[in-house]
Amino acid sequence: MLSASLAILAGGISLSHAQDRKTETLIIANETGPNMLDIHGVGANRPAYGVAWLAYDRLMTYGKKKLANGVQSYDFAKLEPELG
Repeated sequence: MLSASLAILAGGISLSHAQDRKTETLIIANETGPNMLDIHGVGANRPAYGVAWLAYDRLMTYGKKKLANGVQSYDFAKLEPELG
C-alpha cells in the first residue's frame, strides 16, 4: 500500500518505478504546509517546526528514554549534543 501511495504522489510514476526509487526519494503528503521558514517568527505553525527540525542542523537535542510500554520517546529533561 505504501508503494502504491508513492506512485500516486509521484505524479503517475509506475508502481515498479516508484519501488526502484524508494531508497532515493522521500515524498511527504500533508494537508497543510509551513506558513513560514522562520520558526521564531510570530505565528509559525507546527509544520514550520517540522521543516526546521529536518532542514537545519541543531547544536543540541533532547535525550531519549524508553517508556513503560517499550516505546522510545524524547526525554525533555535531558539535553545531549547533536554535533559529533
